[in-house]
Amino acid sequence: MKNFIDIYLKLRCTIFQMEIKDFRCLFNSFFWPTDQYLGITYGSKAFITSDQISKRDYVLLLSRLFYNIWYVCFLLFNKLFIKAQKRETIYSNPNKNVNFLIFTWLYKDQISAFISDRKSVYWGEFFLEAEKHVQILVCAVDYQKWNDADIECLIKNGCMIMGLDKSLHLESLVTSVKISLIPFLNLLFKSKDIYMALLFLSSILDKRYLSSLEIYSNLKKKLNGFNLNLITLWEGQPEHRAITAAFKENNLLVFGYIHSSLSINPSFASKIDIGNLGIAFPDRVFIHGSDHMTGLLSIGWSPEDIHIVKSERYVRMNKKEFFEGNLYLPYSVNISKKFLSLWLNISLHLNFTISSIKIHPESKDNPEIRAMLKRVPLEANSKDVFVAGFSTVLFEALESGCENVYQIILDDESGLIDEKIYPSLIQRRIDRNVIKLYLPKENIRGRFIKYHCEDTILNHLNTLIESRVSNHARSEIGIGKRINSNL
Repeated sequence: MKNFIDIYLKLRCTIFQMEIKDFRCLFNSFFWPTDQYLGITYGSKAFITSDQISKRDYVLLLSRLFYNIWYVCFLLFNKLFIKAQKRETIYSNPNKNVNFLIFTWLYKDQISAFISDRKSVYWGEFFLEAEKHVQILVCAVDYQKWNDADIECLIKNGCMIMGLDKSLHLESLVTSVKISLIPFLNLLFKSKDIYMALLFLSSILDKRYLSSLEIYSNLKKKLNGFNLNLITLWEGQPEHRAITAAFKENNLLVFGYIHSSLSINPSFASKIDIGNLGIAFPDRVFIHGSDHMTGLLSIGWSPEDIHIVKSERYVRMNKKEFFEGNLYLPYSVNISKKFLSLWLNISLHLNFTISSIKIHPESKDNPEIRAMLKRVPLEANSKDVFVAGFSTVLFEALESGCENVYQIILDDESGLIDEKIYPSLIQRRIDRNVIKLYLPKENIRGRFIKYHCEDTILNHLNTLIESRVSNHARSEIGIGKRINSNL
């Protein structure tokens, strides 16, 4: 990893006639959470050696690469011959009367409920509690479904809108090629690391990455002259890195909230050997469990940059009845199908039963998943909890008091939870594909999710607001530097 970063950082800005810091902050593909989208066993070269990459990894990566190439060609054809109208990536402007901009994702079918009660899947009731001090930066996930009325409605309610646009911005494609060509060639021919070269190429052609380049450029301009700071959900997604870099280049403070949990191989959060790539990382992070602290410390974070707070997201689910009897499927449709096939075998072999199956929102309308669900027998009053792959649901169920919590994995190694990341978790393999999870003691809670904690994100915001009010010289000192000095 270090050799690649060195190659990357030594590039001269004169080659591309652009600032080298622009290159650094826009690059995210090395830290792309590939396991979520490709099903790759190991998500980051920082955690693996070349002999751990399987043929399956290559097949999945190549399929994703070819899809991205095809999709870019399709968008390019539309751009040149159909002349599809270009949509904006940022709507409205920052509010000068607030102290913080808060990032959240939003789907079209959630707009009405969001406007009426100001509650969020990711933030709970936080927006209601902090309404006087924050402006919400809404990221339109299914942006292609949004119309002008949707955008106008949210703007009238004080929000900024950013869209993950799936149309092609030629400027972003050209920029991506410029900043990526030499690192790609170095990986391929100098380092002779074919796998990482292909992973790199796949990531920089991804539509989410290209859209984030556009978001970064536009948001950076809109923030010029503003003294507000950012609190963002943090998964290391391209849009997260884009908005983080835009704020930090304007000398503004960025907090990340790890609203879920650290992934099995948390490459998105690793600060090991990142050099000057820190501009795409938050200055501080909020976490809602002490084991997350241990995990972050093991991948390069400093203790003073980590704040343990009460969970904003999971408070409403603190009941074991919410989880008992359920089988939870993962994000990926293809991986979900494999888990359903596996479940039919292990449920018979180990005499497991479930009462219902929970499908990820991204897969809920997939006809193949729906057809497979009809083959799965259900029984009432099951108390066991089963999670396919890795998900925060494992920790939610344990923290809520569920006694029988099982993780289902596809093979002997893929999906295993690293004890270095979660040292408090007790794991016992009861079958090749089934692991039972335990808390260390019945009376120990809050290692993974703090449902109850006096310290909250809102407390930290109030402290920052008070420090801003008391410092009359902030315009001379610079808000980003001053706030950093008061934390």
